[in-house]
Amino acid sequence: MSYICPRCNTIFSSEEYSQDKFCTKCDTFLKKHQEPRIRKITFTKHEEDSNYWIIPVKQAGSINRSIVKEKIWAYGTDTPGRNLIKPKDWACFYLSKHGIVAHAEILTYPRKMEHPPVNDPEKYNWVFKLGNISVYLENPLKISLTIRKQLDAFKKSDPLSTKIAIDSWGLFVQSNKQISLHDFKLLIGLQ
Repeated sequence: MSYICPRCNTIFSSEEYSQDKFCTKCDTFLKKHQEPRIRKITFTKHEEDSNYWIIPVKQAGSINRSIVKEKIWAYGTDTPGRNLIKPKDWACFYLSKHGIVAHAEILTYPRKMEHPPVNDPEKYNWVFKLGNISVYLENPLKISLTIRKQLDAFKKSDPLSTKIAIDSWGLFVQSNKQISLHDFKLLIGLQ
């Protein structure tokens, strides 16, 4: 962990911060500094045929169990977009109250089957495989006001509708949604 002076942008180590919580150059209180994250993602030549998705997740354990260990994700019969998921699509995963914590390429069509490691495998029985997985639970990308203002999903025909959409963004992450390539890249920190 490092710390930054918001006035002069000088970065200090944790050791320096423990000695003095103020900038030695301008005497401003230091703030936590998030190191820039590099997320590896490659797109295939079929990029123009791909769909991009934001998928809400309620528990971090689902990320570790389903995505990291099993390399799968499961949908229920009524999940929006389930019939549109296909190989070469990409998904980013939003962990409630944390931010975007993972992204992956979808490798298969959803197939109806009960997969025991899935929470409630009878309910979530449409399973698809994932590849090119990047998980960053320890360093999630928050969907801040700055990011929301840049998302295509919130651009409406008039300024008031755009403001309402940005302010009520919680609806955006409540269910599975297809998003633009621009929004996908922004949400995983590539733009």
